Amino acid sequence: MSTNSAVRVGLAAGLLLMGLLALSSTAAAEIVYTPVNVTISGTGSFKLDLDHDGVNDFLLRSVAKVTACGNRGGFMGSTKITPTAGDGVVVSHLNFAAVLASGAPVDGSSTFYPKKAIVTQFFLCPSGSESVSGYLGLEFQINGQTHYGWAQVNIHASYGGRGSGDMESTLLGFAYETIAGRTIEAGQTSGKF
Repeated sequence: MSTNSAVRVGLAAGLLLMGLLALSSTAAAEIVYTPVNVTISGTGSFKLDLDHDGVNDFLLRSVAKVTACGNRGGFMGSTKITPTAGDGVVVSHLNFAAVLASGAPVDGSSTFYPKKAIVTQFFLCPSGSESVSGYLGLEFQINGQTHYGWAQVNIHASYGGRGSGDMESTLLGFAYETIAGRTIEAGQTSGKF
């Protein structure tokens, strides 16, 4: 075999090995999706353990109450998400969580906030309704490495001006990417390779 032929064979073998290695690392990538569909009415909270390791990564809490609105009644409340130490929530500005559309990327280029972030807050006076639906972008740690995920929420509050209001907060599901540092899209439940 000539030197040029040996170089070509070696180059081809190297390219084949690199391709196999790329396929094996891609095949190991997995999105873990957890459908939940749990609703609380009024005041309550959900604990999110994205990777099911027994440690809560985020707390989603809603608070609502009837209040005074001039000489009439009103209804006020909020939903906030609190990450544990080392974790964060994608924000749109200040400490307001970004409610993302399906397909929005969640990755290292996102702006994460490491403290309690406001998902929604409302004051219905003397009557009205408020709704928020979408995905919260999340970053959390597994063995000291950053992983990205999302939680889908649907929050609705209404007040008819008769002294009682209604607020329902629903956590529909959540997911995360098992490969550290890899982008996940909001709503993505399986890999796209």
